[in-house]
Amino acid sequence: MSCNICRSPMAEAIFNCLVKERGISKKFCAFSAAVSREEIGNPIYPPAQRKLRREGIPYVVAGREDFLAQDNVRSALYFFEALLHPGNAFAMERALHPPGEENGAETFALLAKKYGKKVRSQKPIRLLEEWAKDRRLEEDEGLRKLADMAVLFPDMEAFLDNLVFGTEGEIRRNSGRKFSPDAVTLMTFHGSKGLEFPTVFLHGIRRGLVPLELAGKEGDVEEERRLFYVGMTRAKEELILTTSKMPSAFLAEIDGECVEREAVGKERREDEAVQLSLFDFLT
Repeated sequence: MSCNICRSPMAEAIFNCLVKERGISKKFCAFSAAVSREEIGNPIYPPAQRKLRREGIPYVVAGREDFLAQDNVRSALYFFEALLHPGNAFAMERALHPPGEENGAETFALLAKKYGKKVRSQKPIRLLEEWAKDRRLEEDEGLRKLADMAVLFPDMEAFLDNLVFGTEGEIRRNSGRKFSPDAVTLMTFHGSKGLEFPTVFLHGIRRGLVPLELAGKEGDVEEERRLFYVGMTRAKEELILTTSKMPSAFLAEIDGECVEREAVGKERREDEAVQLSLFDFLT
């Protein structure tokens, strides 16, 4: 296994290091230290997604995102849950009385008549697309993202069960309506537990983020070190770490003989790079 430490912003470093210099021939996973303790709704993810889309590289976002709490998204989920399980009083109550709608019960009855027979037979993405059209919500960004998640499931019940019972690593949103098995996976440190990838990209390994500091105060340093180690050991073949002019103190703990350092996007000086094996550090 090889380890690289790159000084560059996350999104640019991914493509300078992997796409342009090495070629993106293997599936790799990008973890974000900035969102490893929070939901993926954190602003650090959109730049990476935009860059991936611009380069035409498919990706999957793992974890519970903020859009799942939006009213239109919840209304769709409660509607289909109530159809599948009429005995679920909680879902039925919210399906009958969606936020901001006066005639919710009447609307539910009309839609239930249309979707009742096909909710178990049609793929969830088709059901959600049709539901959004019936509700005149085709342009709703949250519902579009929900449909992107549904691409990964064969039926609505499996999709809803995953949202309720799935772990951070199991709840995933596709980057479009077609799934690619070689897609890049964007996820958090916590969501990465138990998973492995040929290439892992840990970005934002800088002071204040790893270990996390809130209001200038460090949290549990040992817990942060453990999370960092979890992220590093997800890599089977290649590990790339990105930092900044203020690197994380954890990077100094890695034996300098185990890594290759490079300044991405800048002309590299000969004395900046040393290539050795990460196995010496891990064993």
